[in-house]
Amino acid sequence: MKALLIKDFKLLKNQKTFFATFGLLGIVFILVFDDPTFSIFYMTIALSSFVQSTIAYDNYNDGAAYLFSLPVNRREYVREKYIYNFIMTGSAILFTGVLSGIVLHIRQRGIPGGYILTCMIAAFVIANISNALTIPIDLKFKPDKIRFCSMLVWGLLVVLGLLFTFICDKIGVNMYDLIGKLFTDYRVQMLLAAGVVMVGVMLLSYLCSVRIMERKEF
Repeated sequence: MKALLIKDFKLLKNQKTFFATFGLLGIVFILVFDDPTFSIFYMTIALSSFVQSTIAYDNYNDGAAYLFSLPVNRREYVREKYIYNFIMTGSAILFTGVLSGIVLHIRQRGIPGGYILTCMIAAFVIANISNALTIPIDLKFKPDKIRFCSMLVWGLLVVLGLLFTFICDKIGVNMYDLIGKLFTDYRVQMLLAAGVVMVGVMLLSYLCSVRIMERKEF
């Protein structure tokens, strides 16, 4: 497990230019926008996408076949990807959350710390659910099909979002007011519910990924 984590962080080191670009853009967004929400979501989701890139690197030039010739079992490999995912998303929200708090305090924008914390937790949940949907796809298909499948997943999520908006409009409910009210009056309950959903989706995703890897031939 430790060796696999070291390998993936070494791969991350090879992408330091790409990583630094995301970091600088995140800092710029925090400095430019009055609301830190976009910056927190942007950085968290961007850094969590590095999990997919490590799987692509592992499969490059049949590298996975060599990897599993070493003392690494498939269940351990899958477990490491999910741990790496939590490390990346956790690091991203800590970085952007602390930086946002410092910038907002210096510029005296008056945004409460509870709001920033809520954005951090929401970004963490969404990034992990996103990866929970894409990791099994990355493990199942070859690189040329992964992009199409990932676009299909995101397309379905967009369609569901549009459908929810359409239903709200039909019944005379303002979606943004509804979400704002839920995360203001029922913030703790909503975050707890989102956390439970995230854990359930991640567990199901992990079981699917293990099954995929155990059946996969190299």
